[in-house]
This record gives sequence, C-alpha cells and structure tokens, in this order.
Amino acid sequence: MQYDQITAQGPILVFGPHDPRLTYANLTAELRGHLLLDEGCARTATSPPGGLIFPQGTRWDSQTNSVILPDGRALTHRGQIHAGGGGARFDDVKPKMSASALAVMERCRSLGVTGAFGMNMAPVSSGP
Repeated sequence: MQYDQITAQGPILVFGPHDPRLTYANLTAELRGHLLLDEGCARTATSPPGGLIFPQGTRWDSQTNSVILPDGRALTHRGQIHAGGGGARFDDVKPKMSASALAVMERCRSLGVTGAFGMNMAPVSSGP
C-alpha cells in the first residue's frame, strides 16, 4: 500500500494530502459490512474487527457522531459500508501516522484490530 501521512479526527483515521507521484491503483480489494464508531475506534463489525483509513477530505462530526465523506454523505454507527481499497498491517502504516493517529491505532488494537483497510475512494454506499 502506498500512502501519505495519516491523521486522526476523533475516532477516525484519514489519509493526508495526496502526493500525485503515488498511486492507489493497486488497491482493488472490496469491503462490505457494518461500521462501528464507538470506543474511540472506527472499525468493521467483523471477527476479527478491521481498522479503517478514510480518504482525504473525510471528517468526523462530533455533534452527530458520524463520519462525513468528501461528497457529504454520512456514515453512522452500525451503518452499512461498501468501499474499495486495500489492506495493511498497522505496523506497516505506523511510520506515516501522526501522534493523534497513533493514539487511535492503539485504542483500535485494544479492541482486537490488527490491520487497516485503506480506502482509495469514498465508500460507494452507506446507510442502515
């Protein structure tokens, strides 16, 4: 996985500004499932849970406790998610993480998350 700086906003991890020299073309995996946004960690409701790194422009709305995607759509706790991207172990992306992102990563690890799914595009669907 090639990526830029990873930062945190609330419980979510977000890719930083994209370097046009990097390509996300090899991120062709698909993710379908439900999103958990509690305990300070955005993750999939799978066993084991999977961490998530959202595309640049995504933000956390602390008033509604939801993820606001770059196109304005909102993802909510236990809502469905369908996205494209690719996976990586946390140890592989750790060098690119800001201090706040590392804190989120450690909260996620305490919940059994060992890796992250980096989205190369905004999720293609969301909802209950």
